Amino acid sequence: MAGKKITEKEGSSWAGKIEKYSRKIWLAGLGVYSKIDTDGSKLFESLVKDGEKAEKLTKTAVGKQVDATKDSVESAKSRIGGVKDRALGKWDELEGAFDKRLNSAISRLGVPSRNEVKALHSKVDTLTKQIEKLTGAKVAPVAAKTAAAKPATKTAAKPLVKAAA
Repeated sequence: MAGKKITEKEGSSWAGKIEKYSRKIWLAGLGVYSKIDTDGSKLFESLVKDGEKAEKLTKTAVGKQVDATKDSVESAKSRIGGVKDRALGKWDELEGAFDKRLNSAISRLGVPSRNEVKALHSKVDTLTKQIEKLTGAKVAPVAAKTAAAKPATKTAAKPLVKAAA
């Protein structure tokens, strides 16, 4: 009887409660060990199957996100390509308009076009060949004479001086 009274007193005291709780933790640990010993391989296989399922789900989700990202990248590339094509088209239009205006201004100033200069060169060459046939003397081409006559350096433009009235 004396043993029962001591246990009841310990059960109600603070130290007794700790001992009781510690014993429960110890028994829970033994229970886990016993469970693993008997059902451990089954539990391990079950955890492996759950891990495989989780891996498949994760791969599927990641694959969908990658596909969505690829689609958005392709969409962005095609939109960029369209914008680039439109910009190049506008640039070509702008360049064409500039060329037309420049050629118009040059022709108003009386400067011959490239095609007109080429036509004149071919006429001069034809006339030179005819002169050589008639005279029998070799005539140097006009382009060589003009290139030799002009100096290679450019001269600076002289400022206009207004005459005093």
